[in-house]
Amino acid sequence: MGILCVAVGLFIVVFAGRAGNDTTWVVIGGVAIAMLGIWFLAAWRARTTIDAEGVRTSSMFGRRFCRWSEVTDVDLDIDANDGPPMVYRVTIRRRSGRPFTLPAPSDSVRRAHHANPDFTDQLATIRSYWSASARPPQSRLP
Repeated sequence: MGILCVAVGLFIVVFAGRAGNDTTWVVIGGVAIAMLGIWFLAAWRARTTIDAEGVRTSSMFGRRFCRWSEVTDVDLDIDANDGPPMVYRVTIRRRSGRPFTLPAPSDSVRRAHHANPDFTDQLATIRSYWSASARPPQSRLP
């Protein structure tokens, strides 16, 4: 979607000059479509990585890292406006600092069609890493 918007926007800008007359609004529209495509490309790169140490996120708004020991809760936020789609997001709540929403995984549901059918398993994996870090270390007997 992003590449298509960038291509269409650039096509409009390049060929608007050949159309003659006043093409200012056409050029502005082409630039806006290209910028929208760049935004889609940046948002597409949003990701979440988890391991035994913590959770890392990257999105067009920056990167974050949080150790599991700092996490107080892993919330499932459901945005069920007056109509479809229902949007499911994961929010990390920390001991100190503001909570943050993970750019992925997320899910959007329209009429029982899930955009991310693996969302439930991904949420369970995130919660299992968090709960494993919250357990006291097991002592080894000699």
